[in-house]
Amino acid sequence: MIQGNYFTEDPDLVFIFDHVLDWEKIVHACEGKDFIEHKEYLETNNSRLEMAPSSVEEAKDLYKSTLNLLGDFFGNEVTPFTSTFDKKGLKYQDGKVIFPEEMIAVYEKVKDTGLLPYAISRKAGGLGFPMAIAGFYTLIMARADSPLSMAINLLNLAQIIYRYGTYEQIEKFVVPATKGEKLFAMSLTEPDYGSDLNSVRSTATKNGNGNYKINGTKRFISQGCGLGDRPAVLLTLARTGKQGGGARGLSLFITTSDKVEVAGIEHKMGIHASPTCELVYENTDGELLADEGVGLTRCTLGMTNFMRLGTAAGGAGGGAAAYYESLKYASEREQFGKPIKDITAVKEMLAKIRRETNAMRLFTVHTGVAVDMYQHEQIRKEKAGISDREIRQDIEIRKWNQIASVLTPMAKYYCSEEGNRVAY
Repeated sequence: MIQGNYFTEDPDLVFIFDHVLDWEKIVHACEGKDFIEHKEYLETNNSRLEMAPSSVEEAKDLYKSTLNLLGDFFGNEVTPFTSTFDKKGLKYQDGKVIFPEEMIAVYEKVKDTGLLPYAISRKAGGLGFPMAIAGFYTLIMARADSPLSMAINLLNLAQIIYRYGTYEQIEKFVVPATKGEKLFAMSLTEPDYGSDLNSVRSTATKNGNGNYKINGTKRFISQGCGLGDRPAVLLTLARTGKQGGGARGLSLFITTSDKVEVAGIEHKMGIHASPTCELVYENTDGELLADEGVGLTRCTLGMTNFMRLGTAAGGAGGGAAAYYESLKYASEREQFGKPIKDITAVKEMLAKIRRETNAMRLFTVHTGVAVDMYQHEQIRKEKAGISDREIRQDIEIRKWNQIASVLTPMAKYYCSEEGNRVAY
């Protein structure tokens, strides 16, 4: 693959960052108009808030410098191994998933950069970036390598524990994730229930110490085994109410992949270095996240916009890889005494790929902005102890939540399909 800085050496992506987005609106939505966390840092000297910006320009400079570092790492440190990851793929042996050694080594390198926890709040040790920047992140990472990009995106699901978990759960599960010591996975779907999560049959029974025992089987769980020796924190949907009780009988639990049986992995057409696992829970200890009965209606739905955005950006990142690799080949290959990129039919083909790739990118980042316009304020209100009912009555939160709920599935669909199409 092409090596180089996948941000600064991508003029279209830099143009979108510099000229398309309204950063004042985005930064104020993320940081608050009075830059709440910077003020708190000045008052408390909390080291986790040290990077909190004090102005729109400072925030924009922070975002851009971070994308520069990310683009350099993925464009130069990851791309030499992309084909190796895919060719070696994964092996399942004695209940364990074996990753390519090169992938584990690259993960250790990216972990040490401090770039991983882009979507996790600063108060939990993350970077606290807007969803618009999360979109840029995946646009860059997925161009270089989809499996590693997926693992890093899923790690940022730790934010859901920051939102709804106790202080002890945040310190136990989220803080290690910000350091790359734990991966994350959504353990929702089952052999008979994929999209129909209302019908999930895995059960969770309360035991004497206040925790729960989980029983059931989960299927198609991306990164459900963790990565190498690093376990995955499994956000597990299970039924605390009666079977057939619908969404209100479902709760979300926290457990880890070293407490379940990895029964196998899927053999897929692509992304061969990304594990898609079947997990078996047999009296597995789990900690309840939030309250009983809100696992689907509050917690799981709180993750969907983030994951849809990641899928959309993944398609756009793949489209960018197709465009730049095609352009490189067409610039080097000569026919009729000139590079084939100068032949009209090829020129039109390249122009179409570039156009569609940038359409996907724009769809992705603007969808991220829609999420930004409500999510940060919603989390601030949650942390302030304001009731869900009162939060839902906030006109701006309700409006942008509805807009994001329309845009995220559309972006996921369009970018997935178009990313596949431009690759041909």
